[in-house]
Amino acid sequence: MKTFIKRNKIICSFFIASVTIIVSYICSMDKAEWFPHAGIWLNVLFQLSIGFIINFVFYVTQVYIPQRKLTLQANSCIRARIQEIVRRMSEIFLELGRKYNGKYDENDTTSKILLEILRKINFNDRITVLNPSRLNLNNIDDNSYFTVKEWIITRLEFIEHDTDALFKYYTVYITPDLMKILEKIPKTFMHCNLARMAFKMPFNTTFEKCNEDILLTPYFALMKELQSVKDQYQ
Repeated sequence: MKTFIKRNKIICSFFIASVTIIVSYICSMDKAEWFPHAGIWLNVLFQLSIGFIINFVFYVTQVYIPQRKLTLQANSCIRARIQEIVRRMSEIFLELGRKYNGKYDENDTTSKILLEILRKINFNDRITVLNPSRLNLNNIDDNSYFTVKEWIITRLEFIEHDTDALFKYYTVYITPDLMKILEKIPKTFMHCNLARMAFKMPFNTTFEKCNEDILLTPYFALMKELQSVKDQYQ
């Protein structure tokens, strides 16, 4: 009810006014006119008020309630998609944190820690996640695990897929805040410079001499923004 009133302040105000006019008309039917021809004017307002209330009820039952149900269903799907994107982004930091920092705690992660991790990254290092495409249960060795490069690429691909799906299926329900973040994701250095450029080079790119983190820190901040926007979809 509060949501409906907040989103439809004008028609709710007219509804209250219409009810007031109808009650006033009924209560004053057996009383003297307040001024000449007051009865005629009040009757006209009474008829208009009846018409407005009928249309108001039609709008609520035939338009607003069905649309609200669709919006709630869409919001649930969008929330799930956002959560999936956040999870994929977090997986990058989780494995890099474990590999190069010994641990990962999202709440304790700072730009300083992320810069230190970036300086240690070696794309050919192995993380602790098995790669299904190379998995052989009879012989699990180092080759069975994702490399840092493979892990980041697969996470970014999942993120781009889910981002495209949000634009494709739920454009009408996307808020400006979410739209802004979704447009930023594929334009980040992680997607543009790292995935589409550095990973395609024949040699291993290193960041050990970096004084500024233009990869992990901005991407981590974007992930946190996305988490906060998710709360808009209840």
